[in-house]
Parts: sequence; structure tokens; C-alpha cells
Amino acid sequence: MQITIFYFVTLALFVQAGFLNETITYYENLLQDFLQNASQWEQPTDSRKFFQLINEEAEPIDQGQYDFIIVGAGVAGSVLANRLTQTGRFKVLVVEAGERENDFTEVPGFAAYLVRSDFNWGYKTIPQKNCCL
Repeated sequence: MQITIFYFVTLALFVQAGFLNETITYYENLLQDFLQNASQWEQPTDSRKFFQLINEEAEPIDQGQYDFIIVGAGVAGSVLANRLTQTGRFKVLVVEAGERENDFTEVPGFAAYLVRSDFNWGYKTIPQKNCCL
């Protein structure tokens, strides 16, 4: 009950101060910009554009030693990394491909819009006759 009251008081203060309107406008503009870019997005014909190194001549950076290296921070990779590090016995490095996230990718409700973007690497599935019956 106290959390609910705190939420409404905080929301009322944001509305009164004009912060909420600014935030809503910011995310509306973010969505409009993303949709405009998505309408011009083209399906990649090969994966080379996703694997460009920033500077091939740069000296490697020593990131230390790890007991485990997990490639992919999806559901399974994140859970595995969490389980391995719970005891503090193991040092784990999780490697995830892709660009840095932005405010758009942080909003769960915008996930459906990421399909027509470089965030999903242009992956497409093939329709299956005998699935999702």
C-alpha cells in the first residue's frame, strides 16, 4: 500500500513539474525516428557488415584471465553466467555481439520494432508446416 501511494505521489510531482510530458515526448520522438529508419532498412545480403573491426592495427587489451567464457548473453548464457558466479569461486566473461544498446532498446514494449533493424542482424525464419499448431 505504501509503495502505491509513493508511486502516485511521485507521478503527481513529475506531472506537476512537467517532467512526465518531456519524457513522453522524448520516447514518442524516439519511436518516430526509429520507425522512419526502419522503413528504409534493407535486408542484408551477407553478414560482413556485422563483423567489421574498429581498428585492426590496435594493440590487444589484456582483459585478464577467466575460468569460463560464455558466448552469447541471451537467456541461457545469462543464467549460466549467474549460476557460475554465485559462489564467487569462478571468474566468468560473457561475450555478446552487436552494437551498444540505446534508449530505444531499453524499452520492452519496443521489442517488436527491432525486427526490421540491425539489432536482430537481419535474421528471418522459414515457415514450418508442423509447428505452432
